[in-house]
Amino acid sequence: MEYRSDLVREDNRAFAATLAEVLDSHRRAGDFDRLIVAAAPQMLGDLHQAFSDSLRRVTAAEIAKDFTKLPAEDLRAVIGTLEISRGSMND
Repeated sequence: MEYRSDLVREDNRAFAATLAEVLDSHRRAGDFDRLIVAAAPQMLGDLHQAFSDSLRRVTAAEIAKDFTKLPAEDLRAVIGTLEISRGSMND
């Protein structure tokens, strides 16, 4: 069982690295100048480690919550209630 857990963990880290590359590509292309990241705590940690320094600099907030099981309507409501200040970094 431990071996399987390690494989899942490595898959998650590989996914985080791939996502970080895609986001950094979009950042370089000028597709965004600020980024807000919401993910389950462990994935958020993996993403933070995978982010380049330049991607970290444009990250306006990191939200350690798993929203994946929320229906779309509830997700919109939750996101609408989040208080993310424009000038702060990594709230």
